[in-house]
Amino acid sequence: ERLTGRGMVGMIPSLSKTTLGGLLPSKFAVEKPTSAYAESLRSAHTAMMLGSLDKPPKVVMVTSSLPSEGKSTFVCSLAGLMARSDPSKKVMVVDCDLRRSSVMKSLGVPETGGTIDEYLAGTKSIEQIIGRDPDSGLYYVLARSNTPNSAEILGSKAMQTFVSMLSQQFDLVFLDTPPLMAVSDARITAQICDYV
Repeated sequence: ERLTGRGMVGMIPSLSKTTLGGLLPSKFAVEKPTSAYAESLRSAHTAMMLGSLDKPPKVVMVTSSLPSEGKSTFVCSLAGLMARSDPSKKVMVVDCDLRRSSVMKSLGVPETGGTIDEYLAGTKSIEQIIGRDPDSGLYYVLARSNTPNSAEILGSKAMQTFVSMLSQQFDLVFLDTPPLMAVSDARITAQICDYV
């Protein structure tokens, strides 16, 4: 806080394999809603919403500084918990890491009929790329790793239109992006988000 001048959003505890008991962290958050892990996610969500009281964010981008810091685990756990906590709200997570996609693995969900880059290129319909996790009710859009021209895809007019459409159809949209210090993708995507 001293270095950035920004308030801390929250602290999320790490989960040991013993605590997880064979579950993915995102499934653990959904199945154990009273756990310290789930409570810390709720606290982070509250901090995000209270930090923008005049206009609560609808499109939230999650990034990290470097790879393997837990951003996909965090966003999938938070999004799943938010979807499970209030079934009347529609929550979406979009895998915007076109270099090292991991939302499918982090959520433990099956593939859909297509990926975000295929939709933006016009080769797949919106219905073909949206999946829904039956456990939490969370909607998701997957990506392919090593997608060429990822920065150009994320900075395209088609991407802006896609995110705008999602923000109208869903109560909360989470974008999982690559790390900031590794590639430029997150900086580009940040321009179309309400909260980073």
